[in-house]
Amino acid sequence: MRVDLSESLVHFTKGESEEDAYETLRKILWEQRLVGGSKFIRGGHRCVCFSETPLGALSSGLVNTQGFSRYSPFGILFQKNYIFSIGGRPVIYQPDSEFSLLPPEIQWRHVRLELECTPPIDFTWEREWRIPIEVLEFSPAQVIVILPNESFKRRLDAEICGESFYYAWSLTTVLGDVGWMYDTGNPWLMDSINTQD
Repeated sequence: MRVDLSESLVHFTKGESEEDAYETLRKILWEQRLVGGSKFIRGGHRCVCFSETPLGALSSGLVNTQGFSRYSPFGILFQKNYIFSIGGRPVIYQPDSEFSLLPPEIQWRHVRLELECTPPIDFTWEREWRIPIEVLEFSPAQVIVILPNESFKRRLDAEICGESFYYAWSLTTVLGDVGWMYDTGNPWLMDSINTQD
């Protein structure tokens, strides 16, 4: 596959700080769902948003903390064909003057693109996809958890394994040794943007 293409889509978490974004990710994993938002989406639609940026390009582009980025280096990766199969589509970058030309049923795909104004309004670098949905539920088998580095991978793994152990241990007070069957460890596949700590 070409390096500028991707078979996956990433939903990035938000947060005022790296720690906030990490805690948002933990909450998403605990709930196993993404909640659609309406910010920057015209027409009153709620969508879950993704980026089609290849993983190898994330640290130097979309989640580059040295330049402008509204994205944290924490996210949930889905296969693009799955998101497409449930109604996800790439956005349509176009001037606001063309918004009304879109049929109402696809107006959720509109993203403003104004190259002739100063400064230009151009978010095409985000390579955004959206799915019009209130809540997108998922299981560990459907996603890969994206983290900024190996330190966060180790931290998340330890926290999830610890919670699983504590949950199983608490069940042993009612179920006896059968409670240990509920110690599932960490069911999430994880990858890091940078392999360095």
